[in-house]
Amino acid sequence: MITKPERPINIKDLVIEEPKAKKEDEIDSLLMEEWPRTVALINQTLRRGIDYQLMKSAMYAVMLKPEFRKDILLRGHHVDIFKKDLEDIRVRPQYSLVLEEFRTLFPDYADMYLVSREQHMRIASVFIDELKKPQIHSDTLEPLAAYKRMYPDAMRRFNFDEDEIWNKVKPIDPPGKVNAALKILFPERFEKETHMTENALKAEMARINDLKGQSGNEVYFLPFCYYYKVLAAQSLEFTNGGMKMIMPEQISETTTPALPEARRY
Repeated sequence: MITKPERPINIKDLVIEEPKAKKEDEIDSLLMEEWPRTVALINQTLRRGIDYQLMKSAMYAVMLKPEFRKDILLRGHHVDIFKKDLEDIRVRPQYSLVLEEFRTLFPDYADMYLVSREQHMRIASVFIDELKKPQIHSDTLEPLAAYKRMYPDAMRRFNFDEDEIWNKVKPIDPPGKVNAALKILFPERFEKETHMTENALKAEMARINDLKGQSGNEVYFLPFCYYYKVLAAQSLEFTNGGMKMIMPEQISETTTPALPEARRY
């Protein structure tokens, strides 16, 4: 005898849905698509010297995809250029960003710049002077975020005035760049006071897609991919080994519900 199941079967429960693409998978696909063209430009430029806008792009690319480092044709004489330029800009905010580029792209030389207490104090004094200005822009925030990624413990000792920094930031720069720096610097406050809605993330993704494949936009595309991933991250973890982005878990919608058992007699 055939019996009815104990509860009605909803036919919708039996449909297997396609898994939704993760945001980070979309960024990964874009990176893989654009990297050959971008690294060709980087390597062509490296034959003449160092373009620090492209080096920043290379750094963010390697942060997202460490395997990209082997594609960048950096040589010993580039180390000498970095060292000289770091000495020349030691009293400017950009020092921290260029230092992070050097440490990321030349990991074998990272120990060359184990910053002393005196150097930390010098870096702090440079940022303190910048942060006294009426408005704070990304040219200060991005190097400050780089400093925190490298030296989170030292950053905590500086006791920067969080309220002053937060209230002076004017979002006249690209919002992805500013917001990513703010999230790195003040992750708890960022989550409370800034709402990165799905629409806001979609707007950032649309900006990235606009930059994709456009000649001359290589210096912007890779950094914007990095900013996006920071903003999409569920949380950020800081250690002296660097910053780790914890991406949100994606709820699988592909599970097929078990059919209710039918009693047999």
